[in-house]
Amino acid sequence: MTLIRDLYARFQVLIHEVAKFGIVGGLAFVLTIVLVNVFHSGAGLGPIAAATLANILATIFAFVGNKFWAFRHRKGSHWGRETLLFFFFNGIGILITDGVIAAVHYGLGLTDNFSYNVANIIGIGMATLFRLYCYRRWVFLYAEGQAPAAERLEPETSGASEGTRLPAFADPEREVSGFQDALHHLRQVVLDGVQVHRVLQPDRERGYGLVGFPA
Repeated sequence: MTLIRDLYARFQVLIHEVAKFGIVGGLAFVLTIVLVNVFHSGAGLGPIAAATLANILATIFAFVGNKFWAFRHRKGSHWGRETLLFFFFNGIGILITDGVIAAVHYGLGLTDNFSYNVANIIGIGMATLFRLYCYRRWVFLYAEGQAPAAERLEPETSGASEGTRLPAFADPEREVSGFQDALHHLRQVVLDGVQVHRVLQPDRERGYGLVGFPA
């Protein structure tokens, strides 16, 4: 038990960040899968266009969830810088997902919905690992001198200064409030996705795609 407590004390920040990142990412994952199928099977968009649009909407949700909940204790980077880097790295993540889908759909010739969803899930998984590393390394940073001891892979000591203490993760009201905000934003993104589907659906029924060419 002592070993477990020591490991937890040493990696508390990482454990909490990964857990919260996983929750936000899980919700974004479900949102992406739903929207991909809505856009591809329902609205008739191509495999790459559907995945890209779904990932863009999920990225907006993920930004709010990560910025204001998962990594909100990291306040060392300017808002504009965080936003720019977040969407830059997510753009690369979308390209990773699209690349996997393109390889399966066009390279291997597997065009059925099952293969499409499997390729999408694999691509999302690869992109998620890339995003987590980039968020912690370049996007959501600590203010200078505020990085906790666990970030330096050293256990915190009782005599540590206030600036090196671990962030307070044990405030239930703040955690619940942040999570509720993320869920509210998820609902809004879903409604936006439904609205996009309604816009595209009439063209689909007439046999035309997004830009007026036969689907």
